[in-house]
Order: sequence, then structure tokens, then C-alpha cells
Amino acid sequence: MFFSDISWVHHNILQAHPCQVSDLLDQLYLNFDALSKTHDAFNIETIRDAYVGVCNLVKPQKSNHAKQVAESAIDTLAAVASTSHPTRGFHIGDWAAEVLKHQVPEMQLAAQGSVHIKGKGTMMTFFIKD
Repeated sequence: MFFSDISWVHHNILQAHPCQVSDLLDQLYLNFDALSKTHDAFNIETIRDAYVGVCNLVKPQKSNHAKQVAESAIDTLAAVASTSHPTRGFHIGDWAAEVLKHQVPEMQLAAQGSVHIKGKGTMMTFFIKD
């Protein structure tokens, strides 16, 4: 499962015209939906500037679901970066990091230490390196 939160929308929404915000989010979510299809992910929710996708629902992906969701998230970050807005990376928990080490040994991970994750509490997290 991946969760994106486009934080610059919160910070800039009052300074931008509503049509600009709507057009930008529309373009991003069209890109995100296309990426979801590419990676066999499923968009389970889109609320304002949050997009939630999961793998292993469209079709069984027991051997590569973590790889699929990680690659989908990486491509999602690239889509946001193409809008000239800053991106911060993709946090994954220690369990996901272990699964990725098995599914994609060549994927580089960087420990971020303990981070408070909304709804989960304090967790050891990692970023996927480019």
C-alpha cells in the first residue's frame, strides 16, 4: 500500500486560484491512475491531495507486490517532480524494507530512524534511494 500526500497543496491553496489547484490535481491524478495501471496497482482512495494505492488486488502478486508498489511510488514521485514542485521521498516501514530486500535486492534503502507515522505511532522508516 502506498499513500501520497501532496503537502504543497496545503501550503499554497490560499495563494492559488481554485481552478489552478483543481487543474494541477486533475493532471497529477490522471498520471497517478496511468501509473497504477502500469504497475498493476489499485487506487483505493483519492481525497483532496491524498492518493492511496495498493498492489496485490488487481491480480495476485505474492512474489513481487512490494516491488510493484515501490516502483509505482517512485514513478509517482517523478510525476510530482515534473510539475516543478518539491518532493520528499517515499517512507517505508521496517517490514516493507525486509520484503523489498528479498524481492528487489538491488534496490537501495536509506534508514531514516524512528518517525511518528499517523495512525501507526513511532516506526523505524527507510527511504528508497534513487
